[in-house]
Amino acid sequence: MIEGLRMLGVTTITTPNFSVVLDNPRTDDLHAIKRIAITFAEFQQGGIPCALHSHGRTLKDFERWEKFIAEREEISMLAYEFITGPGTKLRKDFHLDRLAELARGAGRSLDIIVRGDPQVIPVLRQHFRRVVYIDTTAFIKTMKRQIAERSSNRRLEWISSPTVGGEDIDRLYSRNVSEQIAFLRSTYYSGDRNTEKAA
Repeated sequence: MIEGLRMLGVTTITTPNFSVVLDNPRTDDLHAIKRIAITFAEFQQGGIPCALHSHGRTLKDFERWEKFIAEREEISMLAYEFITGPGTKLRKDFHLDRLAELARGAGRSLDIIVRGDPQVIPVLRQHFRRVVYIDTTAFIKTMKRQIAERSSNRRLEWISSPTVGGEDIDRLYSRNVSEQIAFLRSTYYSGDRNTEKAA
């Protein structure tokens, strides 16, 4: 599979986010963390640069990740999601603090690829060289036949935009992607010429 992705021209990939959860035996967490590290190594060995998804549940998990990252110069990118556990109000700050510690402990500049709550971008930009945000909103809204409309340049509203059967939706998608990128850049990357955004 890795060879196939490389031949297709994939230049960067993130490790799977194997879950670590509160109500499972601790051994499940340790197994998931080990799988993340093994998958990272397999992609790197297969010739595809890989962002390490340094997911954890406890302080000890992140202490181990910090040591793992600091000892391996080949780790230049992390990945994280703020949708499920880390995206919840009670846990978001814990995960942001741990990521800041990982960045400081690496001993070199790191990039991070993020998906989920875009409000974490300004915080992460204080600690990482680049924050690449992956967003699927424009795609989902297009599939639901909605079009982006700016509201006082502070937010986007999604307006119903029905199509007829068989009608091409490329223009709708292109418009939605452009508007979503512009919104994210102005809101979370303000003043930065070298913004990173993936749609």
